Amino acid sequence: ITASNVTSIRNDAFYDCKALTSVNFPNVLTIGTYAFSGCLALSTVSAPNMTVVEQGTFARCTTLVSVDYLPNVTSIGNEAFQNCSVLSFPDFPELKTIEESVFLGCSGAGFTTLTAPKVNAIGKYAFMTCTSLTTLKLGYNGTITVPQGNSAQNLFGNTLTDASRANTIDLHLHADQVAALDGSNVWNNYTWKSISAL
Repeated sequence: ITASNVTSIRNDAFYDCKALTSVNFPNVLTIGTYAFSGCLALSTVSAPNMTVVEQGTFARCTTLVSVDYLPNVTSIGNEAFQNCSVLSFPDFPELKTIEESVFLGCSGAGFTTLTAPKVNAIGKYAFMTCTSLTTLKLGYNGTITVPQGNSAQNLFGNTLTDASRANTIDLHLHADQVAALDGSNVWNNYTWKSISAL
């Protein structure tokens, strides 16, 4: 689908459109929740003016390989990329908020690193079953709100066993944040493979 005159896509607009393979919306400014959820054949999305990924927008798009506006996004809603199992993610230079379950099931071999220097909040289950993820680069110089690692509701799943997934992840933080780490810091609720300064 190519539609240069479209500026907005409503909630659920293409929900479960299993034959849809690509979309090109050069002038779209808003895409609603679950707009492309369940589009099992969707592989490429072009909407260069978008800055927000709403809840569930691309959930269950299991063949999605390219979304061109991701480097521009400032916020990603709950379950936005849930089970996008082959999508590789670029750096997110403007991203500030990652909601719950955003990357749940993003297990593709291309998703090994998340780089998001401005992120200041990450929701629970954000990286659940991201089995290829090995590196988090979070450069924000301030408090980053994350779920506790000693809670069943944590970054990597819904059990304390899931929280132990941190021991396969190299965590990179702003140098000032690394220097400030102590026993009460939320990052120390997890056992990381390593923690170092960017």
